[in-house]
Amino acid sequence: WRASNYEGATNVTRELLRYWWREDRYRRLFFCQLEAAETAIFLSEIRAGGKRVRFNPRLTDEGLAGLVDTPLEPGQPPLTRYGCKMATGSGKTVVMAMLVAWTLCNRGRFPSAERFPSAVLVVCPNSVTAQWVEELHKHGHPNFSNSVVLSGSTKKRAATLQQLAADSGWQGWIITSYDSLRGLFPTLYKLQAYPSKLFDTDT
Repeated sequence: WRASNYEGATNVTRELLRYWWREDRYRRLFFCQLEAAETAIFLSEIRAGGKRVRFNPRLTDEGLAGLVDTPLEPGQPPLTRYGCKMATGSGKTVVMAMLVAWTLCNRGRFPSAERFPSAVLVVCPNSVTAQWVEELHKHGHPNFSNSVVLSGSTKKRAATLQQLAADSGWQGWIITSYDSLRGLFPTLYKLQAYPSKLFDTDT
């Protein structure tokens, strides 16, 4: 796919991938980070997007279908899972940041493109939720540094998610802890019914 100049990708995706591969970058990325991001983007934007490429991918259509979990309850949307197995110290957080940049930059350029999420769900230990907010405001671009920390009762957290999902113009980060996420799965599944809101999980 790289040799084909990322055939089928959006211009935003091509620009990002070329920038990440540049050899004159101040801090070059590891090959494993680049290939992990490329793989996730290829599976999501090209294969899951129904686009065809002029080579035979290793992952068959049947294998791609196996990455989608059938919901346990009728009427709920399926859950697609893409994972990259990377060693400790290989820069998994950087890869997550790359994928977040890919989704939000594409959604910013194409606001009606529902395949690109407009919100990111970060699940982390309670001890670092404040650090996430601080880092986002310190280093994040103003257009993408909106952040909401889910806290309080399960009812309050669910109401916050519903409110954010109903606001089609909202873009940003939803930060919560492992414990706070408990009890919210029914609400998260319901949120998938909103075409303008999808949630990615960084665990």
